[in-house]
Amino acid sequence: MKPNANPAFPATRWTRVAASQRDDDPEARAALSDLCGLYWYPVYAEIRRSRSKEDAEDLAQSFFLRIIEKRVFDAADQARGKFRSFLLASLQHFLHNAHRHDMAECRAPQRAIAFDAMAADERYLTEPRDERNPEHLFDRRYVTALLDAAMTELREEWTESGQFAVFEALAAHLSGGELEKTTRTDLATRLGISVSEVKARRETLRRRLDAIITRRIEDTLRHPSESEVKAERDALLKVVMRFSA
Repeated sequence: MKPNANPAFPATRWTRVAASQRDDDPEARAALSDLCGLYWYPVYAEIRRSRSKEDAEDLAQSFFLRIIEKRVFDAADQARGKFRSFLLASLQHFLHNAHRHDMAECRAPQRAIAFDAMAADERYLTEPRDERNPEHLFDRRYVTALLDAAMTELREEWTESGQFAVFEALAAHLSGGELEKTTRTDLATRLGISVSEVKARRETLRRRLDAIITRRIEDTLRHPSESEVKAERDALLKVVMRFSA
C-alpha cells in the first residue's frame, strides 16, 4: 500500500513516515531520519534549558534514536498531523520519563543525528530566554530551522545554475516591500545588470523561496491540503511576528 493514495497531493516526508506504521519501510525510516536531522536543534535547546551541555547532547541523541529505531511514531495522535506537534509532545513525554539508567544508554557510542555540540551550545547561550513560555522558544527554533533549510536549498539551486553571485547579493533583500532606489542602483552596479533586472531577479528568488517553504511545510503535514498548509503558514508567521516585535 502506498503512503499516500490521494493523487491530488505529493508523497511528503510526513506521509512517507506514516508508512512506518504499516511495515518497516526503509523510505519511511529515511524520511523520519531526515526530519529529525532538520529539527534537531529545537530538541537540543529544549533539553538544554534544564540540563548540562553534556546531558543535553546525550539525551538529544537518545531521543532521536528512540524515534527512529523504536517506532515512536506509531503512538502519534493522527488527529494532530503536524510534525511540530508530534516532535514537541514526544520530547516532553521522553523527558518526563527519563531516568538515570537512561543516561547510560544515551552515552553508548550510537549517534542518530550528526551535529556540532560545541556550536550548538554557543548558539544556545546567545539566545534570549523566555522561561514564562518555553514552548514559544521551541516554536521559534523550529521556524528558524525550517527557514534556514529553505534558504540553504535556494542557495544550492542558484549556485548549481551558476548564479551564486546573484543569490549572495539579493539574499538579504528578499523580505519587505520595494527596495530603495539607492539600494537597487548599488545592487545593479555590483551585479553588472540593469535596475529593472535587479527587481526581476529578486522577485524570481522570492517566488522560489516561497515555493520551497510551502513544500517544506507540506513535508511536515499528514494531510497537506491547501487549507492545512495555509493554517500552518499562518501559525508559523505568528511565531515570527511574536519574536520580531
